[in-house]
Amino acid sequence: MASLRQKQYSVLGMSTLSFAVNFAVWTMFSIIGIRIKDELGLSESQFGLMVALPILTGSLVRLPL
Repeated sequence: MASLRQKQYSVLGMSTLSFAVNFAVWTMFSIIGIRIKDELGLSESQFGLMVALPILTGSLVRLPL
């Protein structure tokens, strides 16, 4: 069985990785978002949901840790 310290480092590593991936996806959407919005014909609300979902998902996935 893993020690408490090892579990803490594991959770810290997974949370950091999750945050980094979440930030990368958000950054990609912010860079190419206007083009995606125009090509798909999205409204402002739909575009906002598309950009916000990676942030929301990333924060919710970390809760059970």
